[in-house]
Amino acid sequence: MSVPTNSAPSHSNSHSSGSSGFTSSSTSPLDINTTTYTHDASSPFYYNSIPPLNPLNHSPPHRSPPMSPPPPSPIRPQRANTSNPVKYVALWALRSPLRIARKAFLFKPPASLPLKQTLLLLTTVLPEILIHHMLIPLYPYMTRALLPKEHAERTGYYAGLLQSAYALPTTFMDAIWGNLSDAIGRGPVLMTGLIGYGVGTLALGLSTSYWLSVLSLGATGFFSSNAVVAKGMIGQIAHDDASRAWAYSAYGVVFSLAGLAGTLAGGFLADPALFSHIAFLRDRPYFVACSIGTLLAAVGVCITIKYLLHAPGHNHAAKYAALDAAETGLPDSDTMDPMQLSTVCTADSTVFPTTNNNRSTRSHPQHTLPRFLRYLPAFLRPYFQLLSATTLPPILLYATYKLVHSLFHTALPLLASAPTSAGGLGLPAKSTSLAMSLLSLAKLLLKAFYFPIHRTIGTKHSYTLGAALIVPAALIPPLLGHTYTWPAIYASTLLIGAGEGLCYLSTIMLLTDAVGPQHYGLIHGVAGCLGSVMKTLGPAIAGAVWQVGVQADAIWIIFAAVAAVAALGVTLSSGMKVRRWEECVMDDEGDEGERTD
Repeated sequence: MSVPTNSAPSHSNSHSSGSSGFTSSSTSPLDINTTTYTHDASSPFYYNSIPPLNPLNHSPPHRSPPMSPPPPSPIRPQRANTSNPVKYVALWALRSPLRIARKAFLFKPPASLPLKQTLLLLTTVLPEILIHHMLIPLYPYMTRALLPKEHAERTGYYAGLLQSAYALPTTFMDAIWGNLSDAIGRGPVLMTGLIGYGVGTLALGLSTSYWLSVLSLGATGFFSSNAVVAKGMIGQIAHDDASRAWAYSAYGVVFSLAGLAGTLAGGFLADPALFSHIAFLRDRPYFVACSIGTLLAAVGVCITIKYLLHAPGHNHAAKYAALDAAETGLPDSDTMDPMQLSTVCTADSTVFPTTNNNRSTRSHPQHTLPRFLRYLPAFLRPYFQLLSATTLPPILLYATYKLVHSLFHTALPLLASAPTSAGGLGLPAKSTSLAMSLLSLAKLLLKAFYFPIHRTIGTKHSYTLGAALIVPAALIPPLLGHTYTWPAIYASTLLIGAGEGLCYLSTIMLLTDAVGPQHYGLIHGVAGCLGSVMKTLGPAIAGAVWQVGVQADAIWIIFAAVAAVAALGVTLSSGMKVRRWEECVMDDEGDEGERTD
């Protein structure tokens, strides 16, 4: 169909294009509506041709006027009071820490982290942490209050027995509770631990007999594994490394703050004259301290029932045989099951953990149990099957950190309290406590700022850096302490605290990354048991090595041992293989909420 043209005489320069399905005839350069269009579907211009103008209206199509440029933004006024340098510096000093904190830890959690669930989960570990640190300074006073006066000369022995009654169950119950949380879910185990811990602390506060207190502390230690379960649950609800770094950093901050608050509260509540005017509390002077733990446990039970008991989790039906490569003994990490022990790095640098436990579509060779495992009871096999080339390095790194912690925390007070004639520093107890408080403060700050450090250098290198800080810091007190006493102590405790903070959180993340989500509780439980062994053996080893150094006039030996164990941690962490997602993410500049390293 052709468009009608005007009656003006037409020129002879009409063009025809049959192959294109488009015919044009122009009668006048001023006549803009003389184009003829053919609606031939075979024409390549059929769908792309410009529609004709309205034949009844020769005016060109309406075009909207060009948009006017936006008005210029108003000139920002200059900041006030810049002429006063003192006030300007004061404002800068006040605002800078807030900006650093906002960027570093508290105010900028990753968008992928379920923040509410994470913070509610951290409340379930408060009773365990708070009461444990609250009871540490109270054991000698509890012993004197509960034992007859004829046993006063053996207060140290009985006080140590009280503390051991709490610590002994944790050497094996951490692994049992962790494995049970893999089987039935984190929420039920958390609630069981809170109920047991609350009842145990209540019985301890009500007890008027020493041996009843020993049993109460044993029961309390039996249920004191919620920290292990919580670390596994954090790894389960945080699905990328950035979220895990922030959540474990928050866990470390809560742990340190609760520990400091518990220690201060324990020292305050240890005064027997505080409740001497109340008959009930006069006979039970530690009921108030223990009732705090019971109250926090009750709050934790309510939170667990409402928010955490039925939290979405993994498929608990998966057996531990899913780690089939671990059944062959100590395989290379490259042969481990990628469905359980690796993550996938996509093109946009977003990291997604592979939590698919459906193994029906995969073809794996069937491994048989090693010969030594066949003779073990069935309930012990999962703990030995856990050991592989992928899981052993983070477990050993955690044990190394715990051994360094125990050795140094025993050696520094020995050096500070020993008289100068015996090669010590001859410092009073208050000064030694101040030095240890500085170490705890540095550790707390590093835990708070672990998130940005981890984003910059990654998990493995964070541990390597922390252990590398401990190596020279451990040698500073014996080498420079006699000449520059307080500068040497300050430098050593601050560096040790920073190194321990980096090592602690890095090992937790490495343990979580070593297995699939259905085995988080087991690996944290096994590592916790080994850590408890190191905390038990470390002070005894440090004391024995210290005595050898005193007799040989070489008190630096114990500090050299601390540096050697830390150097071992540097070597082990440097030799670990970097996971695929770490290499991929560190090569790209991802989004702030998605970067994991």
